[in-house]
Order: sequence, then structure tokens, then C-alpha cells
Amino acid sequence: MHKNVINIVIMVVLALAFFSPAASQPVRAQESQTGDIQSEGLQSRTDRIIVKYKEGTDASFAPSLSAQMERMEIASKQSLVYVREMSNETHVLELNQRMAIEQVEAIATQLETLPEVEYAEPDRIYQPFLSPNDTYYSSQWNLSGTWGINAPTAWDETTGSTSIVIAVVDTGITGHADINARLVPGYDFIGPDGSGSQTANDGDGRDSNPSDPGDWITPAENASGFFKNCPVTDSTWHGTHVAGIIGAESNNNSFITGVDWNAKILPVRVLGKCGGYMSDIMDGMRWAAGLSVSGVPNNPNPADIINLSLGGSGTCSTTAQSAITEIVNAGVIVVVAAGNENKNVSNSSPANCVGVIAVAATDSAGQRASFSNYGIGIDISAPGTSILSLVDSGTTVPAGDSSAYYGGTSMAAPQVSGVLGLMLARNPSHSLTPSQALAMLQSSAKPFPGGGTCTTSNCGSGIVNAVAAVALNAYTFADVPVGAFAQPQIESIYAYGITGGCGTAPLIYCPGSSVTRAQMAVFLLRGIHGPGYSPPAATGVFADVPNNDIFAAWIERFAAEGITSGCGGGNYCPSNSVTRAQMAVFLLRAKHGAGYTPPAAIGMFADVPSNTAFAPWIEQLANESITSGCGGGNYCPDKSVTRAEMAVFIQKTFGLPLP
Repeated sequence: MHKNVINIVIMVVLALAFFSPAASQPVRAQESQTGDIQSEGLQSRTDRIIVKYKEGTDASFAPSLSAQMERMEIASKQSLVYVREMSNETHVLELNQRMAIEQVEAIATQLETLPEVEYAEPDRIYQPFLSPNDTYYSSQWNLSGTWGINAPTAWDETTGSTSIVIAVVDTGITGHADINARLVPGYDFIGPDGSGSQTANDGDGRDSNPSDPGDWITPAENASGFFKNCPVTDSTWHGTHVAGIIGAESNNNSFITGVDWNAKILPVRVLGKCGGYMSDIMDGMRWAAGLSVSGVPNNPNPADIINLSLGGSGTCSTTAQSAITEIVNAGVIVVVAAGNENKNVSNSSPANCVGVIAVAATDSAGQRASFSNYGIGIDISAPGTSILSLVDSGTTVPAGDSSAYYGGTSMAAPQVSGVLGLMLARNPSHSLTPSQALAMLQSSAKPFPGGGTCTTSNCGSGIVNAVAAVALNAYTFADVPVGAFAQPQIESIYAYGITGGCGTAPLIYCPGSSVTRAQMAVFLLRGIHGPGYSPPAATGVFADVPNNDIFAAWIERFAAEGITSGCGGGNYCPSNSVTRAQMAVFLLRAKHGAGYTPPAAIGMFADVPSNTAFAPWIEQLANESITSGCGGGNYCPDKSVTRAEMAVFIQKTFGLPLP
């Protein structure tokens, strides 16, 4: 097996106190809930093993066959029960009791001696890791405070899109009035455990109901039985809190405001009482991304973004990395909480897995939250102290809608997920690759306060900045993003009404395509007369432009105004590309009138001799600061003009405002 895989315990980052809106007082939490509540024994025990078979393994080695199970029992010297298939020839086996992780690793090593086994590793139990609550605030400082995420200004640009789906892979969801309308059908991935369905706490195994029945642990359960040593706690409603941060209903005079007002929330339940198995979590992630999972119906609403407010000690396991790689390769963005142990994130999984966006937590002063993990592996930070969101008022089973302030990187990660939802909504194609999304988040991040505990070497590129991140997606044409050549000028001529682009669904501009003589007629006449201009009907001026051609009226008017006389022989050559030399003539006549004559040429460009017919026009175009040539002292007169270049020329010729 992979010897570098060390003990992992996934942490769901929670707060200690619940908040009762009716009484405006926190409900008292269990006194035993402290920042480091998990015993070493609980962290290092499991009763399951994940086994990956080699590709092309003979059917006679099918893991569910009794003969194969006997073969594995002989190799491991343990009693084993086949649980289920995961994916890609990966399967889950169960021991007859929970053992120390070192014992399970030794058993897995024995299984790896079988020639059909590619690897075997413990199916670690991911558990809640609770953080104490900070001072209560009277508002959601994280959205608009000095060191918040600048959400209100971003909402002026977009409040999200119902076409975007954000998965919350967590403890499930409660029936909360402030989130119900945002949900799409999810799934419960908590399967039977060694004692039936105690972890699930809902009386059954995997099914299509992701409701959170509560994850409380009593003192009696902590003392003995299946949940021995699990931390005593009231129900946390963690998945509901995370979902509320992302997308609670807004402008409804009720409870709180989510970061994204319109994205759909996909609840995926993977954590129950005292946590859940890594195998269930990875299956839940795969299903959320729209990938197939054995024995589970396909997800009809694949997620664009997956939020994992989970973390834990250890390297990224083979099983986790394999699932995340497949999900990211499918184009899904995975956001992960960095963890609450105040240690280097390099030892916190799955935040240290390749391809995820690892999120640290900051406080209201822009400093690193005292509990937050840190290090060069952090991608970005977000507020993570005293974050108000939705919960249930019940201490065990659901009792009614409520809200509470929680703290942790679990609260920071969903703010990044919500901002990503806004970014995708504003993006013309509603799509970003995971690497594009990360690059935009990082390049637009708010700098940390100088001299503080957060720097770009330990807290990522900065604090997520919703308005700046959305602005990087605030462009009209899918093929002309912010930063592309001539993007401001293209936006300018679009806003003025000179062009509507070259295609739809998504809207595109074709910036690298050459401008034809027919298109030039439309562009310049709209520049001269305004976007609402319509030319008179065509009468048949040019032999190669029939009256029923969509460009005919524009071309004939272009000639009638003296800007062109055609290309010779009674023709116009509508499909020919416009050269940079021709363009100089067209632009100056459009700007100054048909009778305009430029001054004599003096030899400004090396490739345009002063005695050529176009030289005076080209040099005057430069004198009016409409062009500076094509580089190296040249003008490139015979080169075709692209649509991007034309946008620059038209914007400058007519003095159109830039965005």
C-alpha cells in the first residue's frame, strides 16, 4: 500500500453555540465541546478497507464472489465481508470490528500481496471537528465589512443564475424556509455500518432523501457501544449552515442573505453521527459531479461547483486523489476548507489534494483566524469567524427554523463557492475551468493588511473579493474575456450598437476573423449615423451584390456617400477582406466626409513608400492617433484587418466611450 498515507480524520468545522432569533440569545452548547475534542483513539480507528483491483482483472476474481472473499481472508488472516463497489474497480470490504489504523494498514498490506490487487488502504472515518464560537455580531460582517468579501457591490453586477448548481457535500439539509426553494434533488450516501444504520441515524441506507435527521451524541453513547469515544454534542446542522452561507434566500425579509441569490443548491449527505466513511464521501462527490456511481441513479443536476467543508490530518489518499482528479477533469470546481488545527495545510486532507481550491479563514480585522490552517498550499482566504447562517433549533432531531453564528474554515469555504457561483453567472458562457476559476479568484483577491498574520506565503493570494472576481467575468462575448486584445474597444462598439457579434449561444465576436468589405459597410454607416440607422432599399448598383443580399442596402449606401466606388468592373467584392491600406481610406472618409483629401505623405512607415496611392491616407490615420502601425516602424498595408483591430479603429475614429 502507499506507505506515505498517514492517519486522516476529516474535520467538519463547526461552532459551539446556536442562536435563537426569537430570543436573540445563544442556546447553550454542550460544555464538552472544545476546539480539540477528538481523542487520538477515535481518530485512528476504522472497520473498513478500500481495495482497488488492477485493470483487466479476470472475472473469476470478482470481489463479491465467495471464493474471492475466502482468498482475501486467507491473505489478510481476517474475517472480511464484501460491502459494495465504488468505481473504477474499487471496492469496500468490512472487518468484524473497528481496529487501530495501524492494524488496518497492516491488513491492507497483506491484501496487496495478491496479484490482482493494485492497492489497498483503510477506509478512514471522517468526523466532525468543532471550533469554539467567537463574539456574536449583529450583522453579516463577512459580506460587506472592511475585510469582508465585497458582496453588495458584486450584486449590482449579478445576483447569480438558476442555471448554476452548487453541491454541498456535508451532513445533509434540513427543511429550512430560507433555503427550501433553492434546492434540487440530492442524495444520501451514508450506507449501512457495522451495527446497521446507526451512523445514518435515519433507519435506512443509501437513498434519495438527503435530509439531516440530526447528528447528536449523548454521554451514554460516548461511554460505550458503537459511538464510544465520539464527542458529546447537540446536533450541528452543519450542512444547512454551509448551504445557507452559499445561497440562503435574499430580499425576503427573513433570516439571512446568501452570497449567491439564485444558484441551485444540491445537498449530498455523506456525514452522520460521529462522521462518515471516506468511501461514502468520495462516492457522494463523484455523484455530485455527474459521474456514475455503482448502485445509484445518475444525478440529473450535475454540479458546477462542489463545496467540501471537510478537512483532516494526513496526506491526500489515493482514493481521494483519484476521485478529485476525475471530478476536476470533468470541469467541476472543488472548494475545500483548509482545516482548523492551526497547522500547515500540507498535512490536511483533502485540502492538500491536487486540483482543489484550498480556503483558509480570516477574522474581521483581516488577520488569520487563530484556528485556521496555513501554508504555501493555501490558495485563497475568506472570512471565517462569527459567520451567521441557517440551522435548525432542535438539539437532537429537527424542531424548527433558526440561525446561528459559527466559526471555522468550514464557513470560509462556502463564501468562496458562492462567489464562484456569481462568477459563473456573469461569465457569458456560464463556464470556467477549475484552473481559470482559481486564477481569477487569486488575481482579483483583496490584499491582506500590512504587517499582519496573513501573507501570500501562508494564507493564499488574498481575501476573496466578490466584486473584483465578478468584474473579471463582466464581458459580453465568450471569446473576448477581460484582458484580451481590444476587449474594451469591442465592448464599446457593442454597447454603442455597431455590432452584435458573430454568433450566439454563447454570444461570440470572432475577434481573430478578418473583416469583409460587406461588414465594413455596416460598421462605418452605424458609426456615422448611429446604431438605429437603416439604409434605403437596394436598387442593384453592383453586379456582384444582388438586391436580396442582406448587405445590399448597406453596401449601396456606403457607395452613395462616397466612401467607396467598389472594387472595379462594376463590382463591390463583398466577401473580400479589408486590407489595412483600404481601411485607412474608409475610416478617414467616414470621419471627414467623401471629399476629404489627406496631406501629402512624407515617408512615415518603412513599408509604405511615400509615392504609393495609399501613403497619404495611412500617414494621416497615424497623425490622428487612430493607428501607430503594426510594429517595427511598419504599417503592414496589405494585411487583412481583424474584427478585433477594427473595433479599435472604429472606437478611436468616432470617439466612442470606453467601458
